[in-house]
Amino acid sequence: MMPDPAQAARSTLDIRSGGYFFAFLILGASRGILGPALPELAYNTGVQLTAISYLFSINAIGNIASDLFGARLYDRLPGHVLLLGTTLLAGILLFATPFIASLAVLIVLILLSGICQGLIESGGSALTVWIYKNKSGPYLNINYFSSGLGSFMAPVLIGLSILHSGTARWAFFGAALLALPGAALMAWLPGPQPPTRKRTNREQPAVSRLPWGLIAVIMFFLFINIGIDVGFGGWVYTYAITLELADKVSAAYLTSAYFIALTLGRLFGIPLAARFRPTTIILADLLGGLLSIALILIRMDSPTFLWIGSIGLGLSMASVFPTCLALAEQRMAVSGKITGWFMMGGSIGAMILPWIIGQMFESIGPVVVNIVVAIALLAGLAVYFFFFVVSVRLPSAA
Repeated sequence: MMPDPAQAARSTLDIRSGGYFFAFLILGASRGILGPALPELAYNTGVQLTAISYLFSINAIGNIASDLFGARLYDRLPGHVLLLGTTLLAGILLFATPFIASLAVLIVLILLSGICQGLIESGGSALTVWIYKNKSGPYLNINYFSSGLGSFMAPVLIGLSILHSGTARWAFFGAALLALPGAALMAWLPGPQPPTRKRTNREQPAVSRLPWGLIAVIMFFLFINIGIDVGFGGWVYTYAITLELADKVSAAYLTSAYFIALTLGRLFGIPLAARFRPTTIILADLLGGLLSIALILIRMDSPTFLWIGSIGLGLSMASVFPTCLALAEQRMAVSGKITGWFMMGGSIGAMILPWIIGQMFESIGPVVVNIVVAIALLAGLAVYFFFFVVSVRLPSAA
């Protein structure tokens, strides 16, 4: 019997999607493992937490560099070769991290890791869109669910590694192995070709007519959203240990609970997005985040309130990013260039807010984690209400 060409094509697509799933899994693990590992990395390199906190900013700089320059490589090089190589390099960097005894060398390694993360995120998303075109939505959601799953798994691996060996080293080894399945799946299949569509002069975007006010508002929301995700998710482990609200293993599980709340919140957000306006969802997210951080501040001596507040903050922050994109799509024609600006806002937030926390963590105390998050959420509410009042005056793209 002759094989069914359509069925064979679908199988090929499924294998490609599996490769992207594992690539995003190690993307999430690379981002989620840094925060819980900070105390051990500081010990390995012989520096204080204030110095080691720069790693968050270095990682974000790598992400920004990829957003600006790296993503264009997928238009010029074979997609699967580039994504495969980047995924393997991310695994190698994870494997090497716990062996580094020099802060300068660790900074270079984390910078390279950030570049790999950006290349995986932009490349995996672009390749998915090129394969599935206008049906890519569910597959993109799978990619980002996989990223959230990786971020959840990383602190769990840290906790298990510390529990059984007294060190986080084995967690890095386990996370590094996640690179192998994705690379193996992508190695046997050619990547999709980038679209080759020529613009006419009439199709050139009118830069002066872009709604830069609205773009700035969306960028600020994403600045807050990603900054809180990375800042709180990266520091809650050290926060819980410093205040003796948890031991190392429990603090790792607390960090995992925050990331799994983010992941589940993205799933819950799908039906909510079909029933409520984006502006309503964003307001609920900001208020929910403030309520969650208020619970932690009210009872800073309570592990229970810390767990409830962390999970609530994760659920609240989960849908901000996709909801902001949905809001943008309702108000303007969202091009690749505009999407790049949005991603830039999030990357800058991931660089600045964790750095601010790190610089004041020892001088002010662990409470600075809650203070920075609360100020960011209040700023988000202020921008939200300003946007609500003047949005009718913000120009929309024709």
